[in-house]
Order: sequence, then structure tokens, then C-alpha cells
Amino acid sequence: MDPETIILAVAFVGLLYAIVNPASMQSAFQTLETAAGGAMSTVSGSVIDAIANAIATAEGWYNSGPDSIPHRANNPGDLVATWLPYPRIGAEGITVFPTEAEGWAALKHQVALMFSGSANYNPGMSIAEVAAKYTRTQIPVWANNVAAALGVTPDTKLQDIAARYV
Repeated sequence: MDPETIILAVAFVGLLYAIVNPASMQSAFQTLETAAGGAMSTVSGSVIDAIANAIATAEGWYNSGPDSIPHRANNPGDLVATWLPYPRIGAEGITVFPTEAEGWAALKHQVALMFSGSANYNPGMSIAEVAAKYTRTQIPVWANNVAAALGVTPDTKLQDIAARYV
């Protein structure tokens, strides 16, 4: 069995477990990371945290009140995780996570995928290119907000952001 098939199988098992035990979502993500041979942790946690916080900023997590969609959904990244059995909210179908911690874990997992070379992301992408994949609305505004929160420009590549944290 090739490594990608093994990773997908472990991810599927982890997500099934999360369905049965939603509080275990963070464990499911850690299981996937371990199965990937640490591929998702090829960058430091501080890089993942910085980008996750920048995305949360762009999504209005820090500027909006408790009645905003990100807060009501426990979803700082406004993720649309259609593969999870959680409810949706808003016109975009934002996933409602059971806890804020699970929402943060899902966002950090998404950011880690940006560095592992997923089907949608790779470390050579600029913030503007990530924006085109990540959000469906106000792509340039989102890219500018993420870049500003990181102190870079939208044409800065993820790998260059990671290099700043070494």
C-alpha cells in the first residue's frame, strides 16, 4: 500500500472516531499527522499558529461579537468541512464545531495541510493564491488582511513565511 493510501485510511478512521466521539477531533488530527510521518509538522507550531491567527483575523474572529458566525460556529477559520457530520450555519454553510478548541484544531490542521502539499495547497503558494482556494468571497481583501496580520504582502509565499520562524 502506498503512503498516500495509508494516510487517507488513517484519516478516514480518525474522522469516523471523531463522528462517534466529537471531543476527539484534535486526537484525530494528531493521528493523521503521525501517520503522515510528521509531514504536517515540517514547519514549527509557531508558524501554524501565526497563520491560523492571521486567517482568524481575516475571517472576523477577533473583530466580531459573540453573535457573529465564526463565534456561533466555534469556527475561527470559517471552515466549510462538508466531510464532518456537524451542522452548518449561514449561506456559505460554515461548519459548526462542538467546541471552540475543535474549531481551532480544524483551522490549524487546514494550515498544516498548506505546508504538506495537499491537493489544494503547497508551500510555494503566495497568500493571494491561498486566498483564491480558501475563500469564495472578497478574495483580495482576505489576502490583504491575512498578509497584514503576518506583516507581509499578499505575494509572499508560505515557505517564505515559514522561513521567518526558523
